[in-house]
Amino acid sequence: MTTICKTHYPKNTSCLYVIGLETLTSSMIDMFPGQMRRPWRREILLVVFSSFIFLLQITLTTQGGVYQFELIDYYGANGICVLFVSLVQCVAVGWAFGAERIRDALEDMTGQRPGVFYTVCWRYVTPLICTVCFIGFFLDFQPLKTSDGSVYPNWANNLGWAIAMSSVVTIPICAVSKFYFTEGSFRQRLLVLWRPVSDVVGPKTKEERSLNETEMKLLSAPFPDML
Repeated sequence: MTTICKTHYPKNTSCLYVIGLETLTSSMIDMFPGQMRRPWRREILLVVFSSFIFLLQITLTTQGGVYQFELIDYYGANGICVLFVSLVQCVAVGWAFGAERIRDALEDMTGQRPGVFYTVCWRYVTPLICTVCFIGFFLDFQPLKTSDGSVYPNWANNLGWAIAMSSVVTIPICAVSKFYFTEGSFRQRLLVLWRPVSDVVGPKTKEERSLNETEMKLLSAPFPDML
């Protein structure tokens, strides 16, 4: 905590923490709406998570806390994790769920259909950039060093890689578990898991579509210059 407070942007760090906290609570509420939408459940989650993070960061205030902070910052927040997750998301959105379905959903929510440029980015440009950067990270990788040039021991670097992998290992674990518990042959399982549930995006009747268009006009009426 002391190390973080001495950085040049303590306010920005606090803002990022609040944003991350709200992201976590929103995700938990969406995953377990029946339990988390009850009174005081959200507040209890915030208290428990914040207390856990507080206790975890107490070690950063010790004499060797700066070395722990550098280890977590170098491996836990490195770009390789973000690149891997971004690559998986682009493949899932652009190819599995379908870029056209995303465009239909955005048109239904905003009233404006994204152009073909976004389809090209979701399917080709962004995955290609993420892949190139992902490979380049390993080609240019260097072990973590202290401020005086000393290299961290091997066990510390192994611990750092364990921290980095903890944020991405859930993706292949979930994929393998879904594939294992799905019935059918190998090809049938791939076809079932690769495609989303078949449903029509947007209103299904003329009355619903007319009501949706009326709502979009009402929402955009106070801000005509922003659309």
